Amino acid sequence: LQELSLVRGDDGVITATVRADAFCHNMVRSLIGALLFVGDGHRGPDWPGKVLAAGVRDSAVHVVRPHGLTLEEVGYPADELLAARNKEARNRRTLPGASGCETC
Repeated sequence: LQELSLVRGDDGVITATVRADAFCHNMVRSLIGALLFVGDGHRGPDWPGKVLAAGVRDSAVHVVRPHGLTLEEVGYPADELLAARNKEARNRRTLPGASGCETC
C-alpha cells in the first residue's frame, strides 16, 4: 500500500484514493469497509491499525459492495523497467513479524 487518503469535497462527498503496487482480493473494499466503521462511530480511530498489526484477516472488517468505487487508472513503468517490476510485484509479501497470509 503506497497511499490511502481521504478528501471531503465541498459537496460533502468523500473521495478515497488508494494506490499500491499490487492488490489482494477485495483489498480496497476491505479498507473502505474498515474506514466506514470508524467514520460512523462503530469503531475507534485506532481500530484499522490494530487490525493491520494483527496480521490476519478479521471477520469484523466488512467488505463493502463495489458500488461507488471506481478504478480510475492503472499505471505501468516504462517498457525497459516492466519485466523487473513485474518480477518484484509478484514476490509474496507478508507483514513484518507475520508468518504469512494464507488467505490473501
